[in-house]
Amino acid sequence: MWTLWILCAPLGTQANGATKLRVLFLCTPHVTCDVFTKRLRGQTSDLAVEIRTNAFVQAKPLGEYHDVTAAEAAAASHDAAVVIWWREGSLVALTRKPDSTLVLVRPIASSHPVRTADLEAGALVARTAIVGRLNNAPLGTTHKPTPPPPPPTRASTSAALSRTPWELAPRLGWLATWDGLPTEPNHALEARIEGRWRALTLGLLSSRRPSVRVTAQGAEADIDSWAMGFVLAYDVALGRAWRVGAEGRFGWSRTSVQPLSGPLRDELRFGQWFVGTGLRLRRQVVPGRLGLWMAAGLDGVEDPFSLGLRDATGYRPLWYMWSVQPSVRIGLELTFSR
Repeated sequence: MWTLWILCAPLGTQANGATKLRVLFLCTPHVTCDVFTKRLRGQTSDLAVEIRTNAFVQAKPLGEYHDVTAAEAAAASHDAAVVIWWREGSLVALTRKPDSTLVLVRPIASSHPVRTADLEAGALVARTAIVGRLNNAPLGTTHKPTPPPPPPTRASTSAALSRTPWELAPRLGWLATWDGLPTEPNHALEARIEGRWRALTLGLLSSRRPSVRVTAQGAEADIDSWAMGFVLAYDVALGRAWRVGAEGRFGWSRTSVQPLSGPLRDELRFGQWFVGTGLRLRRQVVPGRLGLWMAAGLDGVEDPFSLGLRDATGYRPLWYMWSVQPSVRIGLELTFSR
């Protein structure tokens, strides 16, 4: 009778000295260890198994790739032949073989928390997987997980944005310049038309400072100015809806002074070349159509002049144009893509 019993018993028998099949249940917040292992032990009480439990600890959420990978690691650390856990409403049984890993997935529950009847059904599915392993006929399909694609990094996002086609963008904005002349800061209306290819931007700019009346020691004059130039910019930081670029400017400006008192009434005109640099930020409001832009920078001017009073005693300067002038720009842009 003793020999016959040995021949008929499945692998993992409870005979003295025999090794039990080790089964590992991974607990999750939806199905805790105590709730499920009571039913699993009841369903496998006639089998030569050793049931262990462990928390399903992983950095990423459960999913077809991440939970199987974590279960394989847990099986190796506990030397378990079968690993069981719940993935949302399905029971998953992972069976380890020397040359492969089989995964059995059976949808059971349709809601959270898992009901008592669902736990019983899951324990029966787990028993089926365990018996298959005991009989050397494991159930499931060979699992060769494919890692999900990595999330887009800042570099890949920047590369994708840099492959955009040519864009033509007219821009209209407000300009404030601190140049040492009266009524600082000096306000102007600036218009630009720029073309962008990838991270490089080329364009033209034009600004117009409205006429401002200046009164000093009884003398009056009107001052206005305008400028034209070229813009070259390169985007140094990119986001989904914003760009930060380094900007360079080069052009020519003219300032007109019209005296309204005193013996000299002829209009005075002063022209200077300017070159400047700065940073600018562009942010899309309506993607591909409307955006906001702002820039801050410094401009250097050639041959700065002074304004003052001329009388019988000679010329007395009151204001000196700065050779280096800080400025701030802010405005709207329309974008046309090709």
